[in-house]
Amino acid sequence: MATILPEGSVVDGVYLDPRGLLFEKFQESFDRTGRFTGLDAFCRPAGDPPESEPVTVESGISAESIVVVQIDTRLHELTRIGFDVPVGEPGTMVATFVDLVNTMCGGIHGRTLDLRTTEVSALGGGSLDIDTLREAACLEAVEIHEAAVVLAATPIPGTVAGCLTQRHRVSHLAVRGISDLDLSRGRGLLHSIEVGDRTGLSLAVGAAIDRGLLDGATIGVVVPDAPQRSDDVMAAIEHALAEVGLAAARYQIGCEGTTTCQVGLDTAVTAMIHNGVDVVVPLVDMTSLPWLVLEMLEQEMPRPQFVLSGLDGQGLDAVASRVAEFGGSIAGAYYDGALVVDGSATGSQRLDDAERRPFDRLCAETWAEAEGVAVPTIESTLDDVHRTVVEACSLVRWVARAAEAAGPDPSRLALQVALANLGPVDVPDMRPTTVDGRRWRTVQVRRYEYPCEHGAGFGASEGCLVPDGPPVVLDRTGVPVPPDGPFSRPPDQVTVFVANGSNVGGLAGKVTRLLGLDGYQTTSPGNAYRASLSTIYYREGFLGDASAIGTTLSLPADEVPIPALIDFVAPSTVDRVLAADVVLVIGSTDARRLQKTD
Repeated sequence: MATILPEGSVVDGVYLDPRGLLFEKFQESFDRTGRFTGLDAFCRPAGDPPESEPVTVESGISAESIVVVQIDTRLHELTRIGFDVPVGEPGTMVATFVDLVNTMCGGIHGRTLDLRTTEVSALGGGSLDIDTLREAACLEAVEIHEAAVVLAATPIPGTVAGCLTQRHRVSHLAVRGISDLDLSRGRGLLHSIEVGDRTGLSLAVGAAIDRGLLDGATIGVVVPDAPQRSDDVMAAIEHALAEVGLAAARYQIGCEGTTTCQVGLDTAVTAMIHNGVDVVVPLVDMTSLPWLVLEMLEQEMPRPQFVLSGLDGQGLDAVASRVAEFGGSIAGAYYDGALVVDGSATGSQRLDDAERRPFDRLCAETWAEAEGVAVPTIESTLDDVHRTVVEACSLVRWVARAAEAAGPDPSRLALQVALANLGPVDVPDMRPTTVDGRRWRTVQVRRYEYPCEHGAGFGASEGCLVPDGPPVVLDRTGVPVPPDGPFSRPPDQVTVFVANGSNVGGLAGKVTRLLGLDGYQTTSPGNAYRASLSTIYYREGFLGDASAIGTTLSLPADEVPIPALIDFVAPSTVDRVLAADVVLVIGSTDARRLQKTD
């Protein structure tokens, strides 16, 4: 029987997060008085009606509503191949929370959220490949429904994100399954609760290196020919390995335009055995992983170390359990010890100090009451409905907060800006996540245990995923945020003065423009007295921001408090130093490299 978790404590509307100072400070940064930010209710009812009647602004934003489209993956198709995942129905969960915004909450500035759904196959097949079907879903969302916002509560890898945000300039919010390349090219329109695929894979390889799992290893990466597995993802693995003098070989398998990749699987495994591969990094879809393991067992390949990221849900109990459910205890034991890194909260309930997070409880209870069903719990070993409910709840509150912040009669641009600048947001397990210039995301290293030593196994298997160490909060550059500070602010809350201490003309102006593009407030650039080494000066309380600027510019500079006697610039420039939170003095050692920076 599952252990019942204790409830998390909320005092004066703020969750007292016991996981350390960083988590505590993050919770304190919330404004819990907003209509869609409280922990006592999903929303607060609308107040007085708008001063004037709403008007139609542009496509997707009428006088009556804002069009929100969800691209819903037909997960029920997975039953055709015996791969039904017990996560509930994400599409109907999103619909339930949107309905609550429109009814119980009273809408937003006199409008409702007009939710429309376009479906996409979970498997593909037939005359069209899976990415063509996903592209069609994108076009339906933007051309037929004229969506102002598009949601995806289940991963939709491939070209959808680029179609929505790059070609059609529509905001897209997803849970996971987004590439870092698309996140970068989306220019503030593409958002994901979890880290991008490239970041996740880099972290997984890094975690394996840190634990000595790759020492002396022969590494094989199983790569499907599906379009969504770009060379960019493989490049992340190769780069992480090259930094420690390692390399990996590719073993390609075919998918025939579907999400289940088995063509050439036997050949790939034979080649791995021949080459002595003892570490396997599978970049396969969730429906292909069990078949890969079974083929390795069939050919009696010596048990390797598996290293995975959250690519296609590999970090979820509902997916990992399928290995043992398909292949039995032999397959479970073969997969035992697999290292998985992703941004989900899977397995957190199995730790001794676990507790039920207030946001998770709020979402689960709100959904259960609306649907007239039992409240799903994170402790359940039979299904993963709880996680799916909280993810749907998080996405809808994100949209509702942005619509509220955008004000009456917002343009699409105003809504897009609001969606990208909410600050802290609630996500499953209440892990630090921000939608602003900081772009904090939280990741977790896990091990697959078979049999599970931390409670009952998940589903019909005896295996489970268990956290290996504490969750790690990453900033926008993928660098861990120090667990006990110093903490950085959103860039638009930091004023920076750049002074050139080198003999390279125009450099302060160039770096000032770069920091401005990254969201920082900047003063007019200036000159400093000649300096060999770069230095980042900071006002009291801005050490974390000085560190963030150094990371942004890849600048190995000393970080020191702004001195009482400002003697590193001419007297005529002292006023700009005093007006700044952070002052960067560029030394000649770094000048040439910064000059080449794009």
